[in-house]
Amino acid sequence: MKSLISALLFLLVLSFQTSAQSSLAKYGNDFLSTGAGARALGMGSAHSSLTSDVTAGYWNVAGLSMVNEPQAIYMHSERFDGIVGYDYGAFAIPLQSRNAVFSVSFFRQGVDNIANTLNAWDADRNQPRENPEDYITRFSA
Repeated sequence: MKSLISALLFLLVLSFQTSAQSSLAKYGNDFLSTGAGARALGMGSAHSSLTSDVTAGYWNVAGLSMVNEPQAIYMHSERFDGIVGYDYGAFAIPLQSRNAVFSVSFFRQGVDNIANTLNAWDADRNQPRENPEDYITRFSA
């Protein structure tokens, strides 16, 4: 009986998943975890071993050897209600004479239309510049 309890306790301890790393990416190149291509994203980003098109430059560079004709791709997605934009573009051209493929990929993730607040401080009055939008212009009671 004692060995059965010990075995169950041992299995219980093994059943807990322990992880030394966070499941969320927390590094400067977080935009690289977004993914590229509708096919790969439709597969839940489980695409590394299947890639044989122009997106291989992102998922698995070895897959570029399967490109037999010129290919190009462009993808745009938005996050957070259009605040953050993500763009991915790539093209691949097979070089038959060298048995190679030339490919270039482009990634961009950014926030557009950020207000320029460099001149928000009035040095003469030593206070922030007044913004007419900060005042109540209509009031009803």
